[in-house]
Amino acid sequence: MNAWVSAKTNGEIPVVVDALAADAHTVLVNAVYFKGEWKHKFDPARTEEATFGPARLPCHLMHQFFKDCPGGKLSSAPATAAMIPYDDRFSACFLLPTEGTHDCMGALMGNLQQALHETWDLGKKSVDLYCPRFKVEHSSSLVPILRAMGVTDAFEPGANFSRLTDSTLCFSDIVHKAVAKVDEEGTVAAASTVATIRAAVVRQVPLIMRLDREFLFAVCDIKRHVVHFIGQVNTV
Repeated sequence: MNAWVSAKTNGEIPVVVDALAADAHTVLVNAVYFKGEWKHKFDPARTEEATFGPARLPCHLMHQFFKDCPGGKLSSAPATAAMIPYDDRFSACFLLPTEGTHDCMGALMGNLQQALHETWDLGKKSVDLYCPRFKVEHSSSLVPILRAMGVTDAFEPGANFSRLTDSTLCFSDIVHKAVAKVDEEGTVAAASTVATIRAAVVRQVPLIMRLDREFLFAVCDIKRHVVHFIGQVNTV
């Protein structure tokens, strides 16, 4: 299973689970991999040494000027957003919370869906973007999230999986792991989810965005308005 996920994610997720429980009956696995080169790549000669966040962590801050990109201040959340294209279908979405706003990241996260939809519809302008090279990784169990959303029966002995098997089964765990890397060339992102079932579980003014503090990053299908990857960058 780990070998399959590693192959599907080009080695970005070599291990999705360390071991399976002795009573594991069935394992459902999916994997998603994305590799996109910027339509207009960052010039490495313009990358500078800088610091990131209140802790002033050292980082390499890339710099590029992009024309005709959706961008601007949002009305649905206290943030500035910009969409930087990989090609005519996929774009990176950067959302930078407004400084000085109380719990600015929390306010943005609370209206994230509206913020993303508004970003897709922003007018095009020139964007002067400063973005750190970064890599984000995340691994967690989705069980608490799904339970909070009302998905409970699937984790109880009385779960109905009769279309899969005549045995009495339920989910024991659902594990999600994701990784994304961004540099001057483009973005590599991968994700995998494992569900284990156990026997009974006007003059254009450029938009200047300097991402040298906490921000959100997403890979979006702008044709279908679908978010494939999204992550919060709070360290580099």
